[in-house]
Amino acid sequence: MSAKSFQPLHHLVNFIFLASGVFVLSTASPLYAQGSGKRAYGLPFILSSPSAVAYGMGGGLVSAGTEASAIIYNPAALTRTGRLALEGNTFKLLPQLFDDVRFSHIAGAFQIPSTDRLWLGAAYTYVNLGEITVDAGGPTPLAVFKTYERAFSVAAATKFGQHLRLGMSFKYLRSELAPQLSNTAEREDATASAFVIDFGALYDGFLPQAHFSRQFLSKPLFWQKWAHKGLAPGFSFGVTLANLELKSKLGGEAFDNLLPHMLRLGLTWNIFASDVIGVMITGERATIYLEPFQSSTDPVFRTLFPNRTNNATFNNVGCEINLFYLAAFRFGFPGNNADGSDYSSRSGVSIGPPGLRFSYGEDNTGFLNLFGAEPTKVYSLSLVLDKLP
Repeated sequence: MSAKSFQPLHHLVNFIFLASGVFVLSTASPLYAQGSGKRAYGLPFILSSPSAVAYGMGGGLVSAGTEASAIIYNPAALTRTGRLALEGNTFKLLPQLFDDVRFSHIAGAFQIPSTDRLWLGAAYTYVNLGEITVDAGGPTPLAVFKTYERAFSVAAATKFGQHLRLGMSFKYLRSELAPQLSNTAEREDATASAFVIDFGALYDGFLPQAHFSRQFLSKPLFWQKWAHKGLAPGFSFGVTLANLELKSKLGGEAFDNLLPHMLRLGLTWNIFASDVIGVMITGERATIYLEPFQSSTDPVFRTLFPNRTNNATFNNVGCEINLFYLAAFRFGFPGNNADGSDYSSRSGVSIGPPGLRFSYGEDNTGFLNLFGAEPTKVYSLSLVLDKLP
């Protein structure tokens, strides 16, 4: 099939992106003005890092993502994933506090054949939030409810010219506080669901003269010909406006502003690249617009996210060092408080040949870890098939 066969589809997608950009700009001001109406549904899904790469660098990939999980951070970054990319993980979320809270995620992205400007992606996330025991103050539990959140995302991304990349994702998110209830009305009262849209943009590879490259080996190592170089030289700027609600329900009834909105800004500097070593640093600023959650499950959300308040802003910085395209080491410093008064440190590593990598990220010096509690450990397995014939 020739590239001309895809031109109408490409033009249609470009039109959708431009129309959505107008929509985002037209709704941005009232969105921030009504920030006090947000709730904390979806926070475990929205605020958790579905990638060990991101976790090891402090949690931010809005401007640095090159893997399939970029659909969550910035859908525009799907344009960096190559011809085909897959990624999956599962890990305990805050094991310092809970034994049965687990985050699982799988994502995929592929480039439309015969084009170099259009990508599609999808992701599924499941967060097991553990059990809620109802005892009414007595010694015998009246009921035990298993709770979870799940989300399904589909996305499209495209390039405009040499530097500009735009992406959109549509997400369906559902929170179940008592999915095993037999009474339909009672079950609906314990659920929340929402259809939302994310809009992402990247300006890739500006000031390329700030990137340094040098070959140290007289002949590249045989596996390096399969290396995927998704990050442009120089600086990259990314922005994501997330969770613009199209439709939401709470307790079976329509509800406005159910999810917290997020504005994420990121800047990445691809400093140096060679056949031996590569160095990159990134920083991100995320602002959350929500109202503290008030319900019978309030202690669960307050424990998971004690500092998340309306208009809270969090910063993180991170660094990645690649060696021989076989291993990468990461360090990151995420901000724990909205006022920037406390930072913890994280680290991570990726091991494997180009195309297939196992990644690990760990929280090293979080507040809870000072008391000998088990740190959060994130594992990811990623597959990038870009250089195959």
